[in-house]
Amino acid sequence: MTASITSSIKMNGDRSPFSEAQCRIMLSLVIAVLALFFCRYDLPDGRAASGPSAAAEGQRRPRFVVEIAGAVARPGVYSFFHEADWAEVIRAAGGLKGSACVPGDMLRTVPVNGSLLSIGTVPASTAVTLMDPGTRFLYFLPFAINQASAEELVLVPGIGETTARAIVSYREQHGGFKRLESLLDVPGIGRHNFEKMKDYLAL
Repeated sequence: MTASITSSIKMNGDRSPFSEAQCRIMLSLVIAVLALFFCRYDLPDGRAASGPSAAAEGQRRPRFVVEIAGAVARPGVYSFFHEADWAEVIRAAGGLKGSACVPGDMLRTVPVNGSLLSIGTVPASTAVTLMDPGTRFLYFLPFAINQASAEELVLVPGIGETTARAIVSYREQHGGFKRLESLLDVPGIGRHNFEKMKDYLAL
């Protein structure tokens, strides 16, 4: 099917500025984007979250997803049905490598949903940040409207570049949002758009 589509693109003439390889890449990207919107996933508790997959009706979907990188046996994204501390996440990732350096108090810390723990070989090289915005969106993790940048907000359905900048400007002028419904006070956001974006956002 891919071959026929790319051939069709090339036949519609020679006026196409894209090569066959470029057409295949663009088609793959379109399919991947459509999959994000039409697929749900069900991930085993405390296991690597390899990506979205079809979920049987009635199955629960983990809502606590974190990423671990660096000096562990199996770096990656891990999902849980409960809030897990970093020690549990590290166990799920196969444990620390011999060169790893993680402060003991960090192991007992329960991270924010969507966090990334990068483990180095000296204390200063181990740090907790947020997962990449695209990865968080992939795993349906909501963006915090009082912290998210305009670049993150534009990933949310119903929010374009102009609206994203308006949200950031509004919270800077008013000291942040007290509730999600306050987004309706932002110029350019109506009830219809709010309904599309609210499931992707959190305080």
